[in-house]
Amino acid sequence: MALESGNWAAHSISISAGNHQLKFANTNNWSGDDWGNASGLKGTAQLTTGGRPNISFTITQTGTYDIYFNDISFAYSIGSPLSVKEDFTSRQYKLDQTIPIHLIPRRLFRIHYPPQNAYI
Repeated sequence: MALESGNWAAHSISISAGNHQLKFANTNNWSGDDWGNASGLKGTAQLTTGGRPNISFTITQTGTYDIYFNDISFAYSIGSPLSVKEDFTSRQYKLDQTIPIHLIPRRLFRIHYPPQNAYI
């Protein structure tokens, strides 16, 4: 995923029609925090580290979709951009090298960005 205007974005992700599950994580091996426990194509994820439920969603038509996640507000969207306005001036954030998106069943997207520290 790439950071775009304060939101993490993955573009043109191929998803088949049907029911799916997804979680956002801040490491590539699930050793850090992860967010899920929501349903629908848009919503607000919750911190789910320790095994709480994934985000469940249904795709009605096979196609390519954009996935967005805001790691401050935990807002997410599958298919359309987020319009989250947040004041980042008083906080500093360090982002890990990889953010995996886990789609179930049998799908794991690992999207990498350049191995450098990024600050918002």
